Amino acid sequence: AVPMELEITDVDIVLLGTGLPQALLAGALSVQGLSVLHVDKNDYYGERWSTVPVLDLEGAQRENGSDRLAFSRPKNFMNNNADGETAPDNAYKLSESAGDAGSWVLDVRSQRLVDEAELRGVLADVAPRLVWSAGSIVSYLRNIPIGRFLEFVPVESCLFLDMEGSSGFAEAIRVPSSKSEVFQSTALSMLQKRSLMRLLRAATTSAPRAAESGEDDGNTGVSDSSNPGSEDLLHSFTVDASVALLVRDAVCLRQNDGDISVTKARLGRYLGSLGVFGRTPFLLPLYGVGELPQAFCRHAAVHGAQYILRSSPRAVWEAPSSSTELIPDASAVDGDQSFASSPREGPNGIESTPCNVEEEQKRNSAAEVSPNHSATRHHTEEGSDDKPRTESANGSLRVDLNGAVVRAQHVIASPEYLQASDLVVTAYVPRAILVTEKPIFGSDLCFTVVAGKDGFRYHCVGGGRGSGLSRGASVLHVYRVLDDDPDTGASPATCGRTSSQEENDINGSDAMNEVLDFLLSLPNAEYGKLLYRVSYVHAVRSLSPSASLPLGLKVTRDSGGFVDAAGAIGEARRLFEEIVPDGTFLPPMPDPEDEQLAREIEQREREANTKVSVSIDVDEALEQAVVRVSLEEPPHAS
Repeated sequence: AVPMELEITDVDIVLLGTGLPQALLAGALSVQGLSVLHVDKNDYYGERWSTVPVLDLEGAQRENGSDRLAFSRPKNFMNNNADGETAPDNAYKLSESAGDAGSWVLDVRSQRLVDEAELRGVLADVAPRLVWSAGSIVSYLRNIPIGRFLEFVPVESCLFLDMEGSSGFAEAIRVPSSKSEVFQSTALSMLQKRSLMRLLRAATTSAPRAAESGEDDGNTGVSDSSNPGSEDLLHSFTVDASVALLVRDAVCLRQNDGDISVTKARLGRYLGSLGVFGRTPFLLPLYGVGELPQAFCRHAAVHGAQYILRSSPRAVWEAPSSSTELIPDASAVDGDQSFASSPREGPNGIESTPCNVEEEQKRNSAAEVSPNHSATRHHTEEGSDDKPRTESANGSLRVDLNGAVVRAQHVIASPEYLQASDLVVTAYVPRAILVTEKPIFGSDLCFTVVAGKDGFRYHCVGGGRGSGLSRGASVLHVYRVLDDDPDTGASPATCGRTSSQEENDINGSDAMNEVLDFLLSLPNAEYGKLLYRVSYVHAVRSLSPSASLPLGLKVTRDSGGFVDAAGAIGEARRLFEEIVPDGTFLPPMPDPEDEQLAREIEQREREANTKVSVSIDVDEALEQAVVRVSLEEPPHAS
């Protein structure tokens, strides 16, 4: 292919990957006036937050294939640097398979029972998400004008099912979402109903709403082992084991017991989202979760962010510099940060000393005390119609975008853009998709929690109304819940997998098949015919504590294994506050249509006032003319 010319040479931020964390960051940073270049190797947005044709999952592991998730031929660029700067030998080489789904979609097994042509219209989320009605993602979408173009549908029902049946819930029961549903439930005894109501009333008065507490952003902190767990909380309300299982798994959406404050916050989030848009606390994007990152990417583009798809970045390195750099002294204590002057040779000289993750975070926090030090700002003179101008000097990092070199202050990448040796697998999440003629649980807009025989919990999320065939087929996503609680904010060092855990996780696909067979054999499931079935394992990767990265290269944590967008929002806010400490993350933005309407109303009022003024002037002139005529009129003849 003929190399293309890239005119972009200097930016503030380079984002690699268009997943939801990067999309949120692009929107938040571009609003602050920073120049953003957003790059993705794929020819579509979202990475693992994307919505794709279901048949593309079969080809996720094929190299150089034509499937949407497979490796696509990247664009080549000409060297756009005036001095012909190229990547040095000691530059950090990015992964050649960056952005390729084959690196994190493993062990794909499919069963096709109809012709391929009949399945081409079926869309599926690679990793489905639930949206809380009172969650932060809804608030942020309300703040941006582009959010009005997204369509959501409320989840109609929430169900709970125990495969073993030991809890008394061998059949799918509706999770009560109101006082009337609690007392109308036939699966609960009168004592269970009374104890459940006491618990819900206490949670309503003591637990803050998710939108106010920030729990939806994953900022609740690390669990304290000295605090009583959710089991003790439930026992304090004399809730028996069956109801405790129902509350923990289907209301709090927790895999295991943990900090009591997290349990209360989860209860408050659930109750605070009830009745906002429907009878349940959940929403589903009508056309798939891939609409979420696309919305924030559009928001960023409106504010000046530039996008390049199908471009494979090759390397990142620090700019050559003869100046010394201030780095935190190792003897510094909290509240009294001291600095030591330490020269760092440029990449064309002696190789820079590798730094681990902790050292990198210390240096970044020291370098980002002042937002003007680390980020370039745009400004427009008052009363000027010119576009914002860039005042920055050359960035401290260089990025090789498949031939073209771009200078930047910060480079933020998803884990898939790093070398495999710098990543650790924190979990393997078995996932599956069932395509049937009719919904298994009676509705496409249904969320079901299944307690598996293997001790794990499985979530079943309907595909929504925009994912099925024209003939009315139904899509159901099934995935195993992570046993690592996202609310704890555990780092890869604390949630690393042992060899036995990894083997159990990888073999989880066999347990997944048992769950799928159980769902398809439910006595009341009138789904008609099974059309398609595919299962795969999602490898959740994070940065290794021992990784050696260039100073200024930041990596987002992989939140792809969680039920909602809390991890992605918390990660985006964390990085945003590092780069722009004094900025506001995704503030409310005026709607251009509202501004245009206000201008039109103002113009009409001005025109109306002008007409009134002219009318008054004309009337006064006529009166004066009549007076003059009457005075000048000659007397009548007698």
